[in-house]
Amino acid sequence: QLSIVMELYLYHVDVFFSPVHTTPFLVPLRTKRISMIHGLEYKYTQENLDGESSETGWRGLFKKHFVWFPEMMTTLISNHLIVPSEFTKACIQNEWKIPSEKITVIPEGVSDEFFCSIHDVKSQDRYLLFISTIEPRKNIPALVKCFAEFKHAHSQDPIKLYIIGKNGWMCDESLEAPKKYNVEHEAQ
Repeated sequence: QLSIVMELYLYHVDVFFSPVHTTPFLVPLRTKRISMIHGLEYKYTQENLDGESSETGWRGLFKKHFVWFPEMMTTLISNHLIVPSEFTKACIQNEWKIPSEKITVIPEGVSDEFFCSIHDVKSQDRYLLFISTIEPRKNIPALVKCFAEFKHAHSQDPIKLYIIGKNGWMCDESLEAPKKYNVEHEAQ
């Protein structure tokens, strides 16, 4: 909030892009702010929707005040927002009444050229690769369920699912998903 603001004033920046859910509150009038809001998982996970959040104590307080407040302020004071999905866009519009034209959906991921390169390198193997911290907001059980449905419909397909990442908070459901959906030998 201090060093970036000083840089914005010193270098007469026209546009400031923040790839995270915070942006400086005080900027020169000429500086336009574009901010990336990756998601509102802390607010819209199933446990919060059911009213049974396990986030109590310091973690719940942190999420409520130190994640929600800067994200809300960033959403309200930015000139434009970038979000990765229509769901995130709808959540922001519902939560803070932001007009649709102020939000652009740009999915996170890689271009088709990346997939061509992988195909050229690994043409003999078929696999899906998921890399991330293992935690509820990544919705790994849904990924495993969809993979299991595909495998059950296409049992001869040799495709495998690899989930790579360190264990995060509340990871048990994600870790148990391959066994739950009977794909523990195809999903590792």
